[in-house]
Amino acid sequence: MKVGWVFPKNKRCGISFYSHKYIDVLEGLVDVVAVDISEIPADQNCFSLLNSCDIVHIQYETSLFVRGKDVKYDEVCSRITVPVVVTLHEIYRRFPGVFPREELQGNWIIKWLKQLLYDYRHPLQTAFREHRAANFYARSLLVHSRFQKEILIEKGAGAHLIRVIPYPVQQQIQRGIFSCDKSGPLRLVSTGFINPNFNYELLFKVLEGLGEKWTFTWIGGVRREEDRGLLEHLNSEIACRHWQDQFTVTGWISDEERDRLMKEAHIYCAFFKTRSSSESLATAIGMKKMIIAVRLEFIEEIIQRYPLCVVVNNDSNEIIKEIKHVVVDRDFREEKFEALNEYNKAFSYPSMARTLVSHYESIIGS
Repeated sequence: MKVGWVFPKNKRCGISFYSHKYIDVLEGLVDVVAVDISEIPADQNCFSLLNSCDIVHIQYETSLFVRGKDVKYDEVCSRITVPVVVTLHEIYRRFPGVFPREELQGNWIIKWLKQLLYDYRHPLQTAFREHRAANFYARSLLVHSRFQKEILIEKGAGAHLIRVIPYPVQQQIQRGIFSCDKSGPLRLVSTGFINPNFNYELLFKVLEGLGEKWTFTWIGGVRREEDRGLLEHLNSEIACRHWQDQFTVTGWISDEERDRLMKEAHIYCAFFKTRSSSESLATAIGMKKMIIAVRLEFIEEIIQRYPLCVVVNNDSNEIIKEIKHVVVDRDFREEKFEALNEYNKAFSYPSMARTLVSHYESIIGS
């Protein structure tokens, strides 16, 4: 079987990292033709490569296919002649940070004009809505969580097309390590690109209230130029608090250095404002870290079966209390380690790659 895998090949983003990990495993099971989203549809050879495959798997994120007001996704899909599978990574009932289109008010002509203006001003949301209405031109839609499937069905996507395939993890170590020397600092960490979907204000409140020695390391850097101002704000806040010796933003570093810093950390902080899946959280699970995570649907869905992290409200006092609990309660940590082990066994990249191949075979044979 030959599988075309369309993804952002060289980007510093979760979908790119996720794709490379999957491809590394899939190449032992099938022939993989990896095509960079940025190369199509400009490079006509890409379509020849993709149409020589038995099936094409597109990693969908709207911004990857929208350049200004120009939407490339429809053209890409129209020129692929073999069955298409699409994985949707981020799905929301309401787009974060954008006024809901369905709440626009006015009589029919006023409302219609408002909708036209809204669609013009919000090309990403408009493109996503139109692609969803067309079921993303796919024979199968893959999502990471049941609640993502429910959202798509609520919005009119074909239920028969949607399958839940949980987010895979790459197991980095056999057992999580938690050795907190009381004479040394508590080492806290988060990973990923600097982005407005992480609650830095909550993080600062937690660090201010810990009342003990700590260090915090943000492993990652700026991916998009529009987020550079956020990094500058973070650096300013760190300087105002005189935390330069305690709070580090590494910028983009090698995988080896990232893994070293993750292994040395005691607690992983997942203080997302909005998220419906997360490569960063999957990395922490693979590293078997003690995880403190705010209450979001995809996290609560995971812990229903695998109680692998501490889930908290957006309250700094509650988070501080749970951090102290993790530090002092060895039996509690053992429970989390066991759940982390179980998730790693169930949803490793090799296991999920075999699931994907079986799914491909069922589509090709139908």
